[in-house]
Amino acid sequence: MEKMFELLIQDHKEVSSLISQMRNISGQRRERLISKCTDALELHMQIEEDYLYPALEDIDETKDIIRDFYEDHKMMQKQLKELGKLDVDDQKWDTRLQALKENFDHHIQQEETVLFKQVPKVLSREELDDLNDQITEEKEAA
Repeated sequence: MEKMFELLIQDHKEVSSLISQMRNISGQRRERLISKCTDALELHMQIEEDYLYPALEDIDETKDIIRDFYEDHKMMQKQLKELGKLDVDDQKWDTRLQALKENFDHHIQQEETVLFKQVPKVLSREELDDLNDQITEEKEAA
């Protein structure tokens, strides 16, 4: 497996863990975790939108799923903003966190089981190596 996929999957696990932790705590600890989760997810999405998605958005086999992934990112960004506006101990907060979790879980399942398997099939070895280098450098610099 390409290192970029390992790094992106590691991000998925980190964000999933943060979301799970937030479900079981409240107050200031939850505020710290939502901030950390927001930062991690925004960085992850930015890297995908700067490197991975543009490399695949004009390829017939991947363009539809990439369009869906951009929409998923917009929805998750909106959900993060809504969570940031609510008091962390508000009952609506838990409901909104659950919605974010469901959207995130669906998104990463599609990415890991569909897209990541498609990438080596639709990109040349050179394109794949370049993309791997770019994402790896960006992740290691972050």
